[in-house]
Parts: sequence; structure tokens; C-alpha cells
Amino acid sequence: MVKVSVTIGTSRAGGIDISLRGMLDQTFDDFEIILVDGRYHKRHARVLDYAKQLGIKQPFYHVPNHRYNGNLPTVMGGMNTGFMLAAGEIVIMLLDYAYAPPGWIERHLKRHRDNKERLVMSPHLYTSLPEVVTKDGTQPELFPAPTSDPSVIERILKQRENFDEISIFTSPFKRSVLSKVTKFKYPDQDPKVILGTGTSQYYYMHTKNESFPLATILRMGGVYEVYDRIQGPGDTDAGFRFLMAGAEIFVTQDAKVYCLNSRTLLPRILPAGYTQESYQRTFDYMKQRQRDLADSMIEGKPLSEQSPKSLNPYDMLERRREIWHWRELSEEREAVIPLNDVPDEVYFK
Repeated sequence: MVKVSVTIGTSRAGGIDISLRGMLDQTFDDFEIILVDGRYHKRHARVLDYAKQLGIKQPFYHVPNHRYNGNLPTVMGGMNTGFMLAAGEIVIMLLDYAYAPPGWIERHLKRHRDNKERLVMSPHLYTSLPEVVTKDGTQPELFPAPTSDPSVIERILKQRENFDEISIFTSPFKRSVLSKVTKFKYPDQDPKVILGTGTSQYYYMHTKNESFPLATILRMGGVYEVYDRIQGPGDTDAGFRFLMAGAEIFVTQDAKVYCLNSRTLLPRILPAGYTQESYQRTFDYMKQRQRDLADSMIEGKPLSEQSPKSLNPYDMLERRREIWHWRELSEEREAVIPLNDVPDEVYFK
């Protein structure tokens, strides 16, 4: 069993070289990499070849994302796939287009040394992109982000296909790209993070740079996919369950990652008719879900002793047994599931 599983989620062209370069530069070596990829069927062989070309010595698994909801990637569902395949004592989540500097894993582990149930959050520092071109040699269009405009979505999808699957740069990614970093806004200053105080405080759980014991997230049932199937402010549900079950939550500045901001090049595509009112409905649903959890969970009681009804209704441990063979399948050149849209009955067959 490895010490750490790094789960990287991606659903966009490019951005693979940035994340894997950070893994190559780590000074701690007892970890595995699980790349959960919404574009798996387009680049599976290329990704495996690129990881080998870089010289990554750690176990490396390239697996399909959980499923798609129209054009909107279910990132949290993809992260659940990573949790189910992870073998590490500690899991650290990372997204594409993010570079983790040397010492990043050790800085997360420092908060987990006593093996208590805890969630560790750390910043993702945004830096502007250098000049990039699409693989056909043209300058990319910049878009408003995010959008649900059908005419804009059509152009976004066309541009997405014209980016190289591994990198958005004309030459291999280098750390020198990270010279201009914008000021990080601490999570407790973000209105999306704090919707209450004291025992009703809701923690914003993003997927760019957080860690937790694998046993804890499996017991919790991973992230709550039903909540995050539509665009929302990350998976606050998991952070809330950590809090209600007495798990400690830390924000540590040391374990920062550098995220190349590609949102104007490859922005999120929102569901049709998505508006600010839809965003408010998401918050309303989240708050109701958390009220339900508060009624069913015993505050401060360890997660290992909580009633299953207070957790994610999906049986993560059962699903973990069903898809474990993907660790071996990911080494093959043929796609495991060469489909864009994978329903549950196929995914968990």
C-alpha cells in the first residue's frame, strides 16, 4: 500500500503536461497517480506514452471519468472514481492545469501525521497563461466564462478540438511559466465558503488542492454526486460532513499549487438556461441537504460510528470492489469504456 494517492481530474484538452511535470518534480516518492480523464477515449494511449516519456517512476493509472451530464463534466463523479481506485493512506486531489511544486506532498502529510480524521485545504495560486496556439497553428479565441449561449458553445467545442491533447504550449511546459502569480484569496474571505457560523458553518470543498485519509472519504461515500451533477460551488457537502462528524479542517498556506488560468480559452459549458437564479437554487438545495445531514448526524461523533443514512447514499465500498480491476485495465492501449455518456448500469456493470 502506497502512502499517498494523488487523484487528478481533467475534462479539457491540454493541461496534462503541467500536472504531470509537478508529479515528476516531487521530493517525496511514495505515491501513485490516478488521472481521471473525461477525454480518456481521445488520448488514452498518448497519455500513457507521455507519462513514460517523462520518466515517472510511480504507479500511474489513466482511467475514464465517471460520466457526463450533457456537455458538463461531472468532475465530482470523476473524483469518486479516483477515490474508488486509490490505494494510498492519504488522498490528495488536484485538477489539470495545476503545477504542484517540490515538497507539496510532504506539506500535506504534515497535517496528517497523527492519522486523525481531517480535511486539509490549501490555496491554488492563479497565474496568467503565456501566449499559446492551437495545434493547427492559429491563435485561440478568448471567450466569456462560463457560458450557456448555444452559439458560443459551438465555437468553444470547435476550439477545444483544435488544442493538443497533452499540452496547450508550442514547447514543453516549464516552471518559468509560473513567474506571474496573482494574489490568492483565502477561503474564509470567499462568500461561497462561509454560509453560516459555528456549528452551521459550511466549508467549501474544491478539487484543486485538498487532502484527507482515504478511509474517511470512503466511509463518507465520497462526494455527493447528485448535488454536484449541475454546476455548483464545489462539493460543500463533503466538507460539511467532515465538520459534522468531528473531523478537523485545516487551511494551510504551505501546500500551494500554481494553476494556469485557461478559463477564457476553454471555459466551462453550463447547462442550457443556466442563470444566477439557477445558482441560487443550487445553494438552496445545498442548504436543505445540509439541514438533513444535521438532523441525521451526531455532531462530533467519529465518521466510523456514524449511521450510514447520514452519509452519501451511494455505497462507495461496494463500488470500490466492483471496479478495482480498472487499475490493471488502465495499462492497456484500448479504451476501457470508449463512450462519452456512460450510464450507471454500464459503468458499474
